[in-house]
Amino acid sequence: MVAGRAVLRGCMPIMAWMKALFTVGHGTASQEDFTRLLSGAGVTSLVDVRIGPGSRKHPHFGKDRLAVWLPEAGIDYRWEKRLGGFRKLLPGSPDTALRNESFRAYAGYMRTEDFAAAAAEPGCRLPGGADRDHVQ
Repeated sequence: MVAGRAVLRGCMPIMAWMKALFTVGHGTASQEDFTRLLSGAGVTSLVDVRIGPGSRKHPHFGKDRLAVWLPEAGIDYRWEKRLGGFRKLLPGSPDTALRNESFRAYAGYMRTEDFAAAAAEPGCRLPGGADRDHVQ
């Protein structure tokens, strides 16, 4: 999941226009603890990039439930499968500075039209997104 208004250490220049960006995993947090965590960091909206946005052990982190209780807590919620996921590394990847093959594959995916289209959706706050006044 991706959330906003926090500090991303080592952010890349492409994200220089961003006020802040969080990546967050829910772990074993309760709904109340997770809400406090996000609210305490000033998060106003969250973009869920999980391919399978659910949790058997923690059902309050399922997409349908998040779409209810996060807005009730004053945090916008959006699931955007196209921004996450596991990608295959394409031959000739220029991302040689990244040692992890999965990271290299995702970096390459970030340059595709599919990623750009997802990032340009209203309310998205990722590189290439159109709505830069709302942090996601």
